[in-house]
Amino acid sequence: MWRELDVGEGANDTLRFGDLPGGAGVDQTLTESADAMARSLRRLHCFLDDRGTVAQLIREARDRGGLLEEVRAVLPEDAAARCMAAVLDHGHLRLTVDSPVWASRVRYMGREIGRRLGTRGTAVDRVTVQAEPPRSAAPRYPAQTPSLSQAAAACLGALAEGMEDAELRAALERLARHGTESGRG
Repeated sequence: MWRELDVGEGANDTLRFGDLPGGAGVDQTLTESADAMARSLRRLHCFLDDRGTVAQLIREARDRGGLLEEVRAVLPEDAAARCMAAVLDHGHLRLTVDSPVWASRVRYMGREIGRRLGTRGTAVDRVTVQAEPPRSAAPRYPAQTPSLSQAAAACLGALAEGMEDAELRAALERLARHGTESGRG
C-alpha cells in the first residue's frame, strides 16, 4: 500500500511513502512537524511584529539616535563630534563622550545643555557625562629577538664547562652560542 504526497505539477513531483519498517507513522510525523513549524512561526511573528522585542529595540535605537542628534545640535561643533551616545531616563540625561578630557568639558556645559534642550521641548533635570574611549585592538608590537652579548655568552660557556649534569651543560652551551658582538641576536 502506497500513500502519495503531491508537491507540484509534473510526473516527477510526487513523493510516495511505502509501508516500510517505522514508516507507518510518516503521515503523523509530517503533521506533527507542520504543527511544530507553525508554532515556531507564530513565536517568530510575535517576536518581530510591531509589539515584539525586535520592533521595540528598533524603536529605542531610533529614539536614542534622534536624541543624540538633538544633543549634538545644542553642543559646540568640536564637542558634538566627541559625543558618542545619549540616553534620557525620567529627566536624567546621560552622555557618553570619547575621552576624559571631553567628558570634563561637556560636564562643565551640563546646565547649558539642559537649558537648550528644554527650549526645544526635551525636559532635562540632570546631566551626567562619562568617558568611554573607542574600543580598538590592542597595539601590536613587533616581536623582538632576545639578545645576548659576547661577554654573557662567554660566562655561560664557562659555566657550562664546570657543569656535571650533561643536560644542563648542553642547554647552557646552546644558549652561549647565541652571543653576538653587538649584543643583538
